[in-house]
Amino acid sequence: MSTSFQKGKQIIQRLKESGYDAYFVGGYVRDFLLERETNDIDIATSATPDEVKTVFPKVIPVGIEHGTVIVRIDGESFEVTTFREESNYTDFRHPDRVKFVTNIEQDLSRRDFTMNAIAMDDRGTLIDPFHGIEDLRSKSICTVRDPALRFQEDPLRIMRAVRFVSHLGFSIERNTKQAMEEYGSLLAKISIERVVQELEKLFSGLFVKKAIFDFWETDLMNQIPIMKDSEPIQERVRMLRIPLGNITEIVAFCGLVDSTHSVRRIVEEWKLSRQIRAEADHLVSAINSYKNSGVNDWMIYRLPSHLDQSLIRLVEVIMDDKIPNEIIRVIRNQLPIAERKQLTINGVDVAKWFPNKPKGPWLGQWMEAIEHAIVTRKIPNEKSKIKEWVASHGEHPPTNH
Repeated sequence: MSTSFQKGKQIIQRLKESGYDAYFVGGYVRDFLLERETNDIDIATSATPDEVKTVFPKVIPVGIEHGTVIVRIDGESFEVTTFREESNYTDFRHPDRVKFVTNIEQDLSRRDFTMNAIAMDDRGTLIDPFHGIEDLRSKSICTVRDPALRFQEDPLRIMRAVRFVSHLGFSIERNTKQAMEEYGSLLAKISIERVVQELEKLFSGLFVKKAIFDFWETDLMNQIPIMKDSEPIQERVRMLRIPLGNITEIVAFCGLVDSTHSVRRIVEEWKLSRQIRAEADHLVSAINSYKNSGVNDWMIYRLPSHLDQSLIRLVEVIMDDKIPNEIIRVIRNQLPIAERKQLTINGVDVAKWFPNKPKGPWLGQWMEAIEHAIVTRKIPNEKSKIKEWVASHGEHPPTNH
């Protein structure tokens, strides 16, 4: 057992010693039963937040109105939530009313899927009122009670179902799947940030091929901004056979498959960061360079090294081609420079070589031309040789890079 499990067990035991019920719940129990490694431990208890505070010296009230606190033990944080019932979800995410209860079965009844509605005490005894263990054995994703109710409470559960297919390889139970299609339009009520987080997880699972089929069959692709407006993207998504590593790769994938949707537009629609936009632009540029001339020094130089694996995945997904890791590693190790600041000249030097020319965009154009010439080994990274090369081209830098 992991040290996190042992610490979680201590929390449960201390709560029980103080007269309260307490259990491991949620995804941790599911993954424990599936023998999947996880340290994401959630604990449910009959103790109210105020009562939890009396048991432990370090308690952080992160969601106390919903019964959730963080218990700190030996430098590690554990989410501890009071057994509760919930009613009405006006914002399609948070319950309008939370009622603390003392019965674990009542608490489990509010959860999304049966496989996540199993509780386990510190001795390994399981409480499974909705037959989640049976569904784990049959590899079935089934909502707790009525799927229509579960999906109307929080429509993001629809995306979570497909995400679990991608990561577990399970099948979605028939009634659950029908409700996903019926209520998929409710995803428009959910913030795009939450939807995109689930989309990223969906694309990253080992069973992505199976998940994509469910994603298409339940018409969820037509609920996702950008995807719903692009037949080329939908067609290529349906062909996806290997996982994509992160949302940056998904953005680049969409931008490459349908050039009418720029990286900038996708990032704006999905409310992603500038960093993701910059990295997706790098990947799109690298893939287009690869299409034209294969792996080359300039392409690898321009691509940040932490995106190497993303490049390899996208080349395989989009072009059905493979770039061996070793080729990229060798090219990187043999590059004359790793970044622009390693040049033996700078913009000040170039400006001095054209004393009668006012500063302007031309300076940056010359710097990039010099950088390209050195990376592609047309000239050595020596100031005198660079100056001679610049002089040989007159006032205007070559533009064939």
